[in-house]
Amino acid sequence: MDNTSRLLFYGELNNGLDYSYQKDWAVSFKARYKHIPFFDVDNHSDQSMLTYAKQLIEESKPIVLVLSLNDAEELGIIKTIVSILVKKKGEMFFVKVGNHPMLDKMLKLVKKEMLFELESEDQIIPIIEKILNHG
Repeated sequence: MDNTSRLLFYGELNNGLDYSYQKDWAVSFKARYKHIPFFDVDNHSDQSMLTYAKQLIEESKPIVLVLSLNDAEELGIIKTIVSILVKKKGEMFFVKVGNHPMLDKMLKLVKKEMLFELESEDQIIPIIEKILNHG
């Protein structure tokens, strides 16, 4: 699998006050996999971020989308990104921590072997490594 075409998206639902730009797993991932682009958005990201996300989606394969969810927040552009990725053909992996009713419904369209539902963020790195090393 060609490392240069890979992409890791991180989408987080948050209230805008408690958002942390330095998630431990993300810092570890970026340090270990400097050659893989890492793009993060949240439900407060603007349309320019969505435009850039769409461009990255078109240029990349496989794509891993990591979602940190809670059911109390609005989806913002994350809904559009998930919708695009669910419909995109090719290697698309979804890693989900937490739940959100609308995203849970959207992710039912994803093949079971492409969706990883985790209990905590501590499990994210091992799952991403499994995905990246599968081919």
